[in-house]
Amino acid sequence: MRSKSEIISLLTDPGIIAVVRAQKQEQVIPLSEALIAGGVIAIEITMTTPNAIAAIRDAREKLGERALIGVGTVLDAKVCRDAIEAGAEFVMVPV
Repeated sequence: MRSKSEIISLLTDPGIIAVVRAQKQEQVIPLSEALIAGGVIAIEITMTTPNAIAAIRDAREKLGERALIGVGTVLDAKVCRDAIEAGAEFVMVPV
C-alpha cells in the first residue's frame, strides 16, 4: 500500500490524471493498459462506468503498482467507502 505522500507525488508529477468513463466494465483494463504504455499512471474510474466498484477492484488486481487507481464522480460516503475497500487510492468529487 502506498503512503499518502507517494500518492500525492504520483498525482502531481507529471500532473496528468486520466478520467476513464467507460461504456462497459470490460473496457477499463485495456484502456488502462494503453494509458500506462503511454506514460499515464494516474487513472480515475468514474462511478458512471457500469459496475465501477468491480472495475476498480479488477484494475487494482490486474495492474498492481503499475497504476494509481482512483474513483471519480463520488456522490456519497457509502460509494467512497466501497471504492476504497475495492482498492481506490484517491477519490474525486464533482464539485
